Amino acid sequence: MRRPLSTVGVLATAAVLALSAAPPAAAARGEIVFVKLDGASVHRANPSGCLRVPAETAGVVNSTNTRIKVMKGSCHSADGRVVEANDDDVVFPWEKYVVVM
Repeated sequence: MRRPLSTVGVLATAAVLALSAAPPAAAARGEIVFVKLDGASVHRANPSGCLRVPAETAGVVNSTNTRIKVMKGSCHSADGRVVEANDDDVVFPWEKYVVVM
């Protein structure tokens, strides 16, 4: 009798863990364009997660299907501001990361 109960417990625990696991972050469709001070641009197609802002970036164009957040601290800090899908904004020198939401 003890064996079936421990098997049921293991299966129940596995089911809970499988259902509670966060799904992997999907990549945004489109691209993020970092516009540099000299007029050049850096393109990131189908971005996901946290991206480092290239040096001497003056602006960002969010040509994706999702929002992005421009961060100054780190990828996980509470600061930052949102740039909506298909919008653009200025990037200040102290802003170092873009997080795809």
